[in-house]
Amino acid sequence: MSGGGSSVASGGDPAELAAALHAACLSGRVADVRSLLVAGADLEAPGEDGSTPLHSAARGGAVGVARVLLGVGHGLEEADLFGRTPLHVAAAAGAAGVVAELLASGAECDAADEDGWRPLHYAAEAGAEAGAGALARALAAMSLGGGAEGERGAGGADSSSCSSASASWGGAAGAPGPGGVQGADSGCLTGGAPAALAEGGKGLPGPGGPRACVTAVAEAGVEGCGPQGAAADDDAAAAVAALLLEAGAEADAEDDDAWTPLMLAARAGAAGVVAALLAAGAEPDLTQEDGWTALFIAAKEGHEAVVEALLAAGADPDLTQEEDGWRPLAAAAHAGHGGAVAALLGAGAHPDAADASGLAPLHVAAGMGRCGAVGALLRGGADPEARAAEGSAALHVAALEGRGEVAAELLLGGADVDAAMPNGATALYLAAEEGHAGVVAVLLAAGADTAAAEQADGWVPLHIAAQNGRTEVAEALLASGADPGLRSKAGATPLHVAAQSSSAGVVRALLAAGADPAARQQDGATPLDLACAEGAEEAAALLRAVLGA
Repeated sequence: MSGGGSSVASGGDPAELAAALHAACLSGRVADVRSLLVAGADLEAPGEDGSTPLHSAARGGAVGVARVLLGVGHGLEEADLFGRTPLHVAAAAGAAGVVAELLASGAECDAADEDGWRPLHYAAEAGAEAGAGALARALAAMSLGGGAEGERGAGGADSSSCSSASASWGGAAGAPGPGGVQGADSGCLTGGAPAALAEGGKGLPGPGGPRACVTAVAEAGVEGCGPQGAAADDDAAAAVAALLLEAGAEADAEDDDAWTPLMLAARAGAAGVVAALLAAGAEPDLTQEDGWTALFIAAKEGHEAVVEALLAAGADPDLTQEEDGWRPLAAAAHAGHGGAVAALLGAGAHPDAADASGLAPLHVAAGMGRCGAVGALLRGGADPEARAAEGSAALHVAALEGRGEVAAELLLGGADVDAAMPNGATALYLAAEEGHAGVVAVLLAAGADTAAAEQADGWVPLHIAAQNGRTEVAEALLASGADPGLRSKAGATPLHVAAQSSSAGVVRALLAAGADPAARQQDGATPLDLACAEGAEEAAALLRAVLGA
């Protein structure tokens, strides 16, 4: 047997022969496959998952082996234990050459596995986010661009010009440059093979049908990975998708959960597969069982190139997910994908559309600490003073969650530093309550009013910091000029509250700032009275030392 230095003897152990046959098929050793068949290897002996030798060849992208097996009439439509035919497996591996062989032999292009997945679903899922370069390289090799096999089409697009990394929440990093998937006039959809897709996929994969493309696809280097390789990338997956679509695969086929290939490609960030599907007429606004569209999914995952391609194809940027009222913009904001946020806003997405709980995208981004998304929303026209159902603005949310950078971004974008919620609480009050010293510093630097009182008890930020033992916050407030003698509706000073709450650190800070240790609230109690009543020994000791008691 070649490759291993051993020979194949007829009449060998059937199990060993079957295992050797699967291994040879997987690794593409045509000579060994022929020898094993002569030696009596059983083509019907299944692998562990019920796979046939043709499944193994498909998984390994072994075109030559597939030809041998198909030549002896083996296993074209045989399914493994999961209902997957060799075409499913080849599509998942991005093995365009094997896919073309199987289709040319009459494989059913829309066969469904046990979950309703078609080969096109597998191709879509297999596409990694590598951009739309497949449409300029793999398909140009099919003589659609008028050039030699393996050359780029007239659009000049390649994987480097069309690749896109997920935008982080810090900004639109990875936004495609010239030639990225920006729409129908982009470099990836003009000229050569991409142009054929843009015109509806006419003529794919070229004269002669799938079999005529086998050699060209293989030579273009898009056949996919063998068992030692990584998952199929977008180049390979796009080539497979093009072959399947030309063979008549249904672009909008739904699996058992109503997921279409376009949704799976959007989730994978497979811009090339997305372009092929859209060119073949895939509907961008279909929803799966949870109400998610392909655009929602791409926005959530931050696949900016896919978002732009879907928008260019007419996807509705404001289509609402029914259960919680989320739109693609909220999904992108929640995940912090500033580039996707900008793309959606540029396509007309409503910047302040609220979800079912009354939160606008700006609230969502602020709560998650997505500074880049917050900036993109503000630049795109989001109202920094938009209120949620309970009356909070995004700055209130940032203060509650301790998002200092977001608070600074909101203030730069025009947020009112002293805007109050219906109960009178300002962002400074909320940050002081939670002990978010960083946010307090940002708000104080922006001129926040330290004397703004909430309505229920008339407490100011220093009161709530005292109650919760927020010493660092209390010190910052005092350093910024907060009056330690301000009184609540009940006449309590922050020192009363700190003493009653056993907040010795705040008591010390207030005394150092000149707070009156003998002040009496409306019921006549002093801070020392309250400390003693609560058993706050350290606070009481500090007060006695100042009072000389």
